[in-house]
Amino acid sequence: MSVFVNVDKYVTFDEHGNLLGVYNRVPDDANFIKVDPSDVENLITGKEQFKNYLVVFDSKVKMHVLKHIYNEDTYMQNINDQIYKLPTISDNPDLTVTQDTKNKKWIFTVDKKIQQNFKQNKLNFNQVMGFSVTKKNNPNHLHRFFVVDISTVINDAHTIDFNSDLELDPDAFSVYTSKRLESYYHEVLV
Repeated sequence: MSVFVNVDKYVTFDEHGNLLGVYNRVPDDANFIKVDPSDVENLITGKEQFKNYLVVFDSKVKMHVLKHIYNEDTYMQNINDQIYKLPTISDNPDLTVTQDTKNKKWIFTVDKKIQQNFKQNKLNFNQVMGFSVTKKNNPNHLHRFFVVDISTVINDAHTIDFNSDLELDPDAFSVYTSKRLESYYHEVLV
């Protein structure tokens, strides 16, 4: 007779990424991710406090991961990521902002792999992102500003109606945001 010992570890977290607990089984009715047991060993033994860790969305691997908040790489930011212009050419972007001139709508969609990760793991992502629609290549000349709840985009495409005929011009605007995902795309449909 063989004995099976479950070494899998799971951490639960709130909508802000704060750790709530460490478990040997899949938790019921909570945001959770599976982690390597060595990543939570100090939490289990009491050598580290829960407040020193966060669960964050890692844009490179397109999943939530456990991060120690005092590691330098968590806080490293590039100024170009604060005012990031969405490219008009992209392969497999994480988030697409579509300027649909035919239907007079702005459409926000998230990559299918990211959607699946959130839905399969029953994760909530209660964060908002701001998008600035500006004069072409000029982030200082604001035309319009959107605040988009990413959790709604993960569940389904989010649409916002045009508010002026200027938005029908496919070459009039650029879109800027604070870069939180790895790749973006500003698509214009005519």
